[in-house]
This record gives sequence, C-alpha cells and structure tokens, in this order.
Amino acid sequence: MGELAKLLHCDNSNVTGIVDTLEDRTLAVRKPSETDRRIKVVELSGQGEQLLKRLRREVAKPPAWVKDLSERDQLALRDILQRAVAARTPGP
Repeated sequence: MGELAKLLHCDNSNVTGIVDTLEDRTLAVRKPSETDRRIKVVELSGQGEQLLKRLRREVAKPPAWVKDLSERDQLALRDILQRAVAARTPGP
C-alpha cells in the first residue's frame, strides 16, 4: 500500500480509498504480505487482470487525429516525440 502511494504520488489514506473501491468492484484483493503480515499487498483479481489487458489495448490505439495524418506525418510526429522524450530523459 505504501509503495502504491509513492507510485501515485498521494497520501496513504487516498490509496486506502482507491483499493477499497477496487475491492468493492472485485477488481483487486488485499492480503497480508508473505514476509511481513503487518504489510498489506494488493493484487489484481482475474477480473482486474482482464480489465487491465483491455485498457492497455485501448491506450495503445492511436487517437483519431493521429490516424487521420498521412503516413509521412505520422512518422514525423513519432520522430519528434521520440527526440522530445530523449531530450527530457537524463542519459546514463
């Protein structure tokens, strides 16, 4: 739960509410850690895993405005975005 709070950049109490909602919708389960029973581990349920797969497929689809660009413009946009990300990312 603490790691989720760090990942989401929010307070632990916010994560509790999020996980409660996921459990209510049977998308996740909360259980004790195998190494420290004081720590709660959150795992996606089978239904949660299926939803995550569907979300990943949907997010991977380009938006209509990108699909409407010519192939040449799509490639140019890709190249520009890759350079922008590389310029932002610190090197090794």
